[in-house]
Amino acid sequence: MWLWLFGLFQDTTLIIAIGLFDLLNTARTAAKDPAWLGFYDEAFGFAALVYLTVCVIASRYSLWLERRLRR
Repeated sequence: MWLWLFGLFQDTTLIIAIGLFDLLNTARTAAKDPAWLGFYDEAFGFAALVYLTVCVIASRYSLWLERRLRR
């Protein structure tokens, strides 16, 4: 069920470009917020951590699914 979502997120260049742009734009907007002034690096660090987490989870799920389907 979730495989198509992971496939779209990892394999489709257009989806990655739009999703990454949206994530980075959100971080940029948050960093420009007066309440977040001085936390520019933290906003982009959090965006990078979210992206890395989603990619690692999707990769592990893909490996698990491939092993399961080989049997």
